[in-house]
Amino acid sequence: MGDGEIVLIYGLRDSRNFFLKESPDLASTLKKPYFIDNYNIELINSLSGENWGNVHLDNKRKLIETVKKMPINQWLGMFDSMNQTWDLWKDYLNTLENHPKFHIKNIANNLYMKHTDQILKYFQPNLSEELANTIVKKGCKLGLELARERNDLKIWFVLDAIDFKSIVFKSGDFKESITGSELRYIYRNREDLEGQVVFYKDKKIVPAPWHENPSLWKKYDVNRKLNKKLLKTIEKKNQSKVQRKELDEYLVR
Repeated sequence: MGDGEIVLIYGLRDSRNFFLKESPDLASTLKKPYFIDNYNIELINSLSGENWGNVHLDNKRKLIETVKKMPINQWLGMFDSMNQTWDLWKDYLNTLENHPKFHIKNIANNLYMKHTDQILKYFQPNLSEELANTIVKKGCKLGLELARERNDLKIWFVLDAIDFKSIVFKSGDFKESITGSELRYIYRNREDLEGQVVFYKDKKIVPAPWHENPSLWKKYDVNRKLNKKLLKTIEKKNQSKVQRKELDEYLVR
């Protein structure tokens, strides 16, 4: 690890924690927070007016109200004072404000499209919970996006206990997995992330999964192309915005 480098560790939670526990010398070189989860949870805690160690929402109506009304450049002042100095906040919030795929107001609007007018009218609890879960998922990819833009930000991805076949086909235990979504994101953007991501397995540096098993990951490319063709077909038939948006979201997961 070079001087001044920032590291974010990705992978399954238990695998990450075990990796750090079993690699104390390596862990001692890292500056906290080294999980993007910390940024995501601090953001949601502050915007919803709650304080939990993990994200569990029942009816956090304030989360949606804050997202709709408060400018993003004011959010940092709501965070815990000790956490406002974290290295990535400026770029994290800037990306939320300026990148369409990560803009929280866009995320909220996309959720509105998925629900009926009746549900939206009465602000059902699941909307706030779904928004929080979506923010977490987008926030994890946001950390990877920052690594594309910052040479001083490195990603350590712990591959232990991951089923790559399930990730490629979006099936089984990894069908809705955030870790799977992160790994597919790196694969799609592997040229831009060249030299920014280090993969670990059994506490050792290993090649990227697509270098280890290129034929498997080519199947992901094939499925992705087929889904893109389906999206074009839907657009030609002038299907609903909800259908188009859901398929588009599926393609970038």
